[in-house]
Amino acid sequence: MRINGPAEIRLAYHLVRLNITGRNEPVFVCFYLTNRCNLRCTYCFVVDEKIDRRTLSAEFTREEAFRFVDEFYSLGTRMMFLLGGEPLLHKHIGEIVEYIVAKGIVLHVVTNGTLLAENCEAVRKAHAVCVSLDGVGEVNDRLRGQGVYERALAGLQTARAQGVRCRLHSVVTRSNIKKFGETAKLARELGVPLTVSPPTHVGTTECEALRITDDEYRDFWRTYRDLKRQGYPIGNTFRAIDAARTWPIGYHEIMRDDTPLPRPYRKPARCVSGDIFCGLEPTGTLYYCVQLGCYRGPNVREVGLRRAWEILVRDRPNCLSCASINTIENSLAMRLDAGALCGRLASWFLKKAGGAR
Repeated sequence: MRINGPAEIRLAYHLVRLNITGRNEPVFVCFYLTNRCNLRCTYCFVVDEKIDRRTLSAEFTREEAFRFVDEFYSLGTRMMFLLGGEPLLHKHIGEIVEYIVAKGIVLHVVTNGTLLAENCEAVRKAHAVCVSLDGVGEVNDRLRGQGVYERALAGLQTARAQGVRCRLHSVVTRSNIKKFGETAKLARELGVPLTVSPPTHVGTTECEALRITDDEYRDFWRTYRDLKRQGYPIGNTFRAIDAARTWPIGYHEIMRDDTPLPRPYRKPARCVSGDIFCGLEPTGTLYYCVQLGCYRGPNVREVGLRRAWEILVRDRPNCLSCASINTIENSLAMRLDAGALCGRLASWFLKKAGGAR
């Protein structure tokens, strides 16, 4: 979380208030605008043959998007990630981006980048555009499709040249886990931050690309930390990286309030999912967590958004955290963890001192 303008200030104020009062409001929302996508990444839900085709083509209309943005805002939402599928496929993407930003909501658009060059104007007002790349060249295309790397890179470069604020984001897979230095070098050359996600699944998976052992994860987090220490533009804080690096149970296990932990391990910040975070799919399902296999809530088209959020808070499972660095980072920032916030401020001052954008 970076405080660079009025929307970020309102978000910070909102978080301070909620941390003092203990109220549950959906401050941070993942808004899945559409399930349609122009790619078929090997590990994505869009290639899952068990999912109904109608689900994979679902998307919110322009009017629905505006209505739910209004309702989320009234419930306390001050930050949104706009995702898909591929959100740039939505024919009203520009209007929706502008509407969300005009409400005073901090907005990040998450895209595969292949349609970004022709949609720069549509996303220009977003606070950040996150381009998904899982490696350099063939490392990326092995998972995302032939020629995708060059198209995504061209989109990112065009957006950067037109003043759009961008960052790179990679899913950790068997293809790139040993080659992440190449991605870090690319981020440095482009002048953009780099963040990562572990695979979003709990327990075992049928996808070979995502079968990563605990030891491999620990080696990766050590490498990732070293890259940040060496000055590469790693967007995650040391505090979050260290929490992932020293995760005391299995990397595909959920840590619960009563999970036995080795001493003197310090419990992580409680996950914000279902407390001040939720996600909304174009099918209408509201859910508290992006991890596959976790509790999914009611349908907003059946009970309304406000009631769906109340049910989500009421039925939140007894889980404390998981090893996803996104979960850890978001929880630290939104719980106003002093160590994480100091890390953010230190990065900001270093960039200003070095004249970086």
